[in-house]
Amino acid sequence: MLKVTLTRSLIGCNPKQRANAAALGLRKVGDTNEFSESPALAGKLKIVSHLITVETAEKTAKPAAKAKPEPKAKAEPKEKAPAKPKAPAKPKAEKVAEKAEEGVESAPKKRTTKPKTETPTEE
Repeated sequence: MLKVTLTRSLIGCNPKQRANAAALGLRKVGDTNEFSESPALAGKLKIVSHLITVETAEKTAKPAAKAKPEPKAKAEPKEKAPAKPKAPAKPKAEKVAEKAEEGVESAPKKRTTKPKTETPTEE
């Protein structure tokens, strides 16, 4: 077993080297992966040899899967307070009339384009 660690950044590397690092599962500096030896792996390691460190690792048995904790029982939902009744919506015309009675003027509409100016015509 080989333990491969990315020790240098992939910034400035050519796309072939980046692709090989990605194929080895190395994305960030410090990422580590273990592989069994093979000719294909040797080729990939040769391409990115200046970016990685390779150590021989002893074969280790995979750790036993952790037992999943039992899901917690869902708590009973809290009772919501009754909603306050909403006032009936007023038609827009009534709102405008109320503002006019109060003396509140509505803001003038903004122009989106420049006003047209008449060009003098030659006669």
